[in-house]
Amino acid sequence: LVRALEALGIAECEAALAAARPDEGPAADAVRRLVAAIEPHAPLLAFLYTENQLFEGEEQNEGWAAIDERIATLFRRGQASGEFRIDLTPAWLTEALYGLLASAAWAVAEGRVAPKDFTHMIVELLLGGVRRPDTPA
Repeated sequence: LVRALEALGIAECEAALAAARPDEGPAADAVRRLVAAIEPHAPLLAFLYTENQLFEGEEQNEGWAAIDERIATLFRRGQASGEFRIDLTPAWLTEALYGLLASAAWAVAEGRVAPKDFTHMIVELLLGGVRRPDTPA
């Protein structure tokens, strides 16, 4: 059953990536579109995020690696354009996005956060830390 849910989660992530058009426009706008597109599927993804058996060992689904790469490519594009900091790796930014998506889904499910705030909370926190500052520190 968990593997069937995993396949559904991968398909939903792929559809969200397609809808978000991560190669178009400013990278920050693409991140906003991606979070908004994933939002309806966040509860399932939060559940899958906790299923360690999906991400360990030899039976790991290659679909996750492909999704990771597409998201990391978006962050790389933002770094290359000067929008995003270059001291944080695209792999780390991808993991941070997953963590924020799962945390926000749990907070909404438990009533600690309003559902209408889901995308705004994630995007503002992530991009607030990812954006390249205008002036050196």
